[in-house]
Amino acid sequence: WTGNTLPAGIDPNIIFDDNPDRSCFLDQNHSVTDIIINQSTDLLVTNGFNLTIKGSLIFTNGAQIDASAINSNIEFAGTTVQSIPSGAFYIDQVYDLIINNTNNVILTEQLIC
Repeated sequence: WTGNTLPAGIDPNIIFDDNPDRSCFLDQNHSVTDIIINQSTDLLVTNGFNLTIKGSLIFTNGAQIDASAINSNIEFAGTTVQSIPSGAFYIDQVYDLIINNTNNVILTEQLIC
């Protein structure tokens, strides 16, 4: 995230810089609402931590999350229908995918978990 700090508040929206200096590596478990990434050069890397998403993945230009590392968890825990856009995950892999949404999560392509 811009400024190397997570925005304040509970489950903040995360907007990535359009021209970041490097990929973003999680340093602990995080819970967010929307994640907005408009570039494909640098990744959001879960780095063996849990990323809980309560909103939407708003990705353009090939943006991706790398959740392939051992013990990396992606949890969808929204209160409305959520969607995993095509190509959202690096090499289409998620170490552990958790669906915790009673309103469903729509998967638009095959993932390797």
